[in-house]
Amino acid sequence: MSDIKRIIVTIEGGVVTAVIAETDGKAQPRLPVTIIDYDTEGADRDELSPVPQSDGPEVLAFVGHWWSDSSEIAFPAHRDPREG
Repeated sequence: MSDIKRIIVTIEGGVVTAVIAETDGKAQPRLPVTIIDYDTEGADRDELSPVPQSDGPEVLAFVGHWWSDSSEIAFPAHRDPREG
């Protein structure tokens, strides 16, 4: 999996629409990806799953399971938010 440059998650209207593994063109990875959404306002209890937290109690969230697609599209460069 060393040919994966980054994982890209696209969201439209608060909904995940795609998960893409950007590659250098040598392989077509299909990675399992779990998306956890803690914005649960208005959700029915049966739509939510308990998610363990590092500080102890579980929190209810939407949990989605995806398989990544691959792409050689030139996405915008990644910027490390810690760099200001």
